[in-house]
Order: sequence, then structure tokens, then C-alpha cells
Amino acid sequence: MADENTIDQKSILQLVEETAAIETNVPAGYQRIVMSTMGKYGAPQVLHIRNFSVEEALELGSIAQDEIPIKITSLLQRLIYEEDVDIRTFYEQEVSELCIHFYQAFYSHQLKDIKYTPDEEDKKWVLENIYKNQNGADYQNWLRGVENGQIPLNYDIDLNRVRYFKIPDNPKKFIRYKRGNFECKFQYPRFGDTALLQKAIQEKFRTEDRQIGPLYDIFKKKRDAEQRRLRGENVAVENLPDLNPDDVQVVRKYELDKTSYTIQQMKGLYLVEFNGEDISGRPLSERVEIAKDPRIDFSMYQTVQECFNKLEIGPYSKITIANPINGLPKEIDHPFRSLELLAAIKDYRPDDSVIEFE
Repeated sequence: MADENTIDQKSILQLVEETAAIETNVPAGYQRIVMSTMGKYGAPQVLHIRNFSVEEALELGSIAQDEIPIKITSLLQRLIYEEDVDIRTFYEQEVSELCIHFYQAFYSHQLKDIKYTPDEEDKKWVLENIYKNQNGADYQNWLRGVENGQIPLNYDIDLNRVRYFKIPDNPKKFIRYKRGNFECKFQYPRFGDTALLQKAIQEKFRTEDRQIGPLYDIFKKKRDAEQRRLRGENVAVENLPDLNPDDVQVVRKYELDKTSYTIQQMKGLYLVEFNGEDISGRPLSERVEIAKDPRIDFSMYQTVQECFNKLEIGPYSKITIANPINGLPKEIDHPFRSLELLAAIKDYRPDDSVIEFE
């Protein structure tokens, strides 16, 4: 699949050079970015982007978790030279691709020290080759060390070798759902949708977040720890604080209400046509109300979500790395995410820069 349905970055550049002229009036400091989606989705075929200023880099590092969708969108928009390019209209995968090119242009072609989780094949190799099939204390200590991070396992990605999905001549941009005499149409998620959704959730649950949020954090940590222990990890669940039954009931209702509200908003956000009527231009609040129609039920929405996940654009997730267990080549699934690449910006000096003292 990688060879038939994907293309490398060099080939993308060659295709675009045949149709897109190189601009001469772009200020120094901006890098020309060529997108694999060829202008057929949300991103343009070509755009120009600059690096973070010192102030923006500091801003990036200070963004609170609940502000990430909103502030990252605004921050990335500022880096783009073209005034008519709106990053909110990019598809999620296109922003991931843009961040790959951004990282390559201003920092490094190597994405380093990514945490590696050994699979059963890796564990079997270690047991057979390192511990000579002795499943004793030494092997169990190694397993626990890997699980709790005391034994770090990391891998690197050569971003120059990342492949991208080929784009068909007539790309599909919508999902039409039919059941009997009812039908509706959904658009694919776009990068700006996350910020809109986050704003709506913040406004709806502002009071509950202040009152219940701290209890919910404890509840999540306890639940996550228990799930990790069930998977065989060595986790001291008993060291986490307990919640009384009344608090647990309140927290569960808070989580359910927030999840239900989020799904309602998402259905309205992506719904663009309802029983033959174009509703794409209506306010989100109206589309959310329309999406409450009982025919847009849970099974239907699950089906549409699965289609969202099958959209083949942007970076291809299958890559070959040097297995940190044995050093051998191994193909893994690495879903490239924009936040991962932005979080990797720890050293502001690019690979090809030179510092001299005179």
C-alpha cells in the first residue's frame, strides 16, 4: 500500500513545480511549503511560513492544556505569510503535514527520542535472547522498568522519509448517509472545528469545571491507574486519594453530561445537509438542534466517525524505525499529530546553524 497509494516529499515537489510559480516577493525568513493535498482539500497547494519569534515560542510553552485547541490555531495562523490562507479550514491531517514541513524547515529532519512501547514480539525476543528463556526475577524487573519509565526505550524518525497519501483527481470531501427515505451529508473535520468546540464546551461548563474539575482529575487518575494495573503494569493505586460514593456519582454525571454535549456539538458542526436541504450556512446552534433528530442516532454517528478516520490524506502513518530493543528495522504505526511536533521544539537552534565567537 505504501508504494501504490503514497508518494514521497521529493516527488510532491516535482509535481508542484510544474504548475506553481515560485514567488519572488515573499519576505526573507519565510519558507516555501508544498502540500501533498495539492490544493484539493482545505490547504492551498503552496504557502509560506516563518519560524516562531522569541515571544511566540514562549507563548507556545505556556499554553494551558484546556487552551491548546484555541491558542494553537491562532499561533499557527500568525506564522503564515498569505493573508487569504485560513488554517481553520485545513483538514486535521493537513495541519499535521504542515507541522512536519515546519519542523524540517526550521529545526531538524530528525524527530528524536519518541517513547517506544514494546509489543509481545519484542518481549519474546528479550526473553529468548537476553534472559535465555528464564522468566524469572531479572526478566520481570526489566518489564517493570520499561513500564514505569526507569528503562527508557526511544526511537527516532527521519522526517525526510515520511510518505504522503496520493490524492485522487476527484477527491471526496463529504460523507452522504442514507437510510430508507432519509439522508444527510457531513463534512470532514477541519482544524478550526476543535477550537470552536472547545469554546462551546468552556462556555457551557464554566461553573461545573470550577466546582467539579478537581474531583474529576482525581477520579481520572484513579481510573487510569486501575486500568493500567489490569493490563499488568506495576501501579500503586492505593497511593491515590479516594472519593466518597457521593462524589463519584457527581463526577460520573459531570463526565456523562460533558461527553453527551460534546457529541451533540460535533454532530451539528459536521452536518451540512439535512434531507436534501443545504444547512451549511446556518449558525452552529441551529445545526446542533437539527442534528438532534432521532434519525441521526448513535449507530449512524459511529458509522460517520469511522469514515472520518479512513480519510487518506496527509502523512502516511506506517514508518520504518530502528527497533530500540534489538536495533533491527521494524515497521510501526506512528500517527503524526501536530501537537507532537510542536512539543518537540525544545532546542531553538536549527541543525544547520553555526555559532562562532569573535
